[in-house]
Amino acid sequence: MIVHKFGGASIKDAESIRNLESIVRSRIEPNAVLVLSAMGKTTNMLETVTSLAYAENNKWAEKLNEVTQYHTEVCKLLFGIGKHSPEDEVKTLFSELSKKISRTIKLSYNKFYDAVVSTGELASTLIVERYLSHCGIKVTPLKATEIIITDNTYREGKINWEETTNRILASVK
Repeated sequence: MIVHKFGGASIKDAESIRNLESIVRSRIEPNAVLVLSAMGKTTNMLETVTSLAYAENNKWAEKLNEVTQYHTEVCKLLFGIGKHSPEDEVKTLFSELSKKISRTIKLSYNKFYDAVVSTGELASTLIVERYLSHCGIKVTPLKATEIIITDNTYREGKINWEETTNRILASVK
């Protein structure tokens, strides 16, 4: 199994995602595994959201709105306005995050951080998966949260490699 990792800079905007599609189409073998980071500086923006929210500074909502707008703008540029765009799902993802922030702010900082910042990868995966599918590339999205098994060390989870490997192999058959 070959795994291809695309960092945030390689999927930072609509043009970069179009380039990723070209790479996948021309250079990556069928049944490859793609791993995506959050788009551009999304992780940094969500870290700011995390810090503000944990400090009970209400400006976190403005920052989260900026993150949402960034992602929905990429959707508009990739898909236009139409039924194939994941724009509404992206908005829902970040709306759910907003609710989660309000409910879970009293968690330990590290657990809270993971709950917020991980949303960046979920959003980028949703957008890229939909775009590749829209372009006729067969994609089977897998949720890392269901495949990668770690301990409860937040922000620096130790991977259970045996169980994770078994789940990966079962998922990509």
